[in-house]
Amino acid sequence: MEAKKVIIATESYIANQGFHLIFNKLRYCQVIDKAINFDGLVEILNQQETDIILISSSLFNVPGNLNKLIHQLGNTHPQLIAYLPNPDEVLENSNLFTEIIRHEDSKEKIIDTLNKIVKSLKGNHDENESSEISEREKDILKQVALGHTNNEIAERLFISAHTVITHRKKITKKLGIKSVSGLTVYAIINGLVEMEDIGEKV
Repeated sequence: MEAKKVIIATESYIANQGFHLIFNKLRYCQVIDKAINFDGLVEILNQQETDIILISSSLFNVPGNLNKLIHQLGNTHPQLIAYLPNPDEVLENSNLFTEIIRHEDSKEKIIDTLNKIVKSLKGNHDENESSEISEREKDILKQVALGHTNNEIAERLFISAHTVITHRKKITKKLGIKSVSGLTVYAIINGLVEMEDIGEKV
């Protein structure tokens, strides 16, 4: 298994260095760059692709930045990790992120979270068939991105919940994207939903 490329983006030098040390202790991880502001992150992404981005909420909470980031990524589908440096901070658009790390999380919890992401990336690589999804699968993917459950999707599309589950498995296999956050980003990039719709069940 090739090392998964990681970019860390926080405004804190201490946080950047701390996460760098933790990632370097994990198997199959390589920190390829760090950014201390949003423009720096965009510049890095213009030059190279990555598998994982850990980004502080102080960078993506600036109006328009999260939307810029999603479109900057295109169809590369890296795993997005939100780092929340402030206690009791509430994350909006949480379904765009694979995982959330809080400032008060223990070292063990952070390592477990990151290991889970790396393992999921290995599974995505093994199963990805890079196939086009059907129109019905696009309909279901849109509903997933909007935050609907399997039963809600079944009711809205007049199909059974079992059929929804079957289609979701096919979507995951074709796109090589297992997480809801990754599917949501894919849906935004490919025009199936608008950024403004995320988090609002319509």
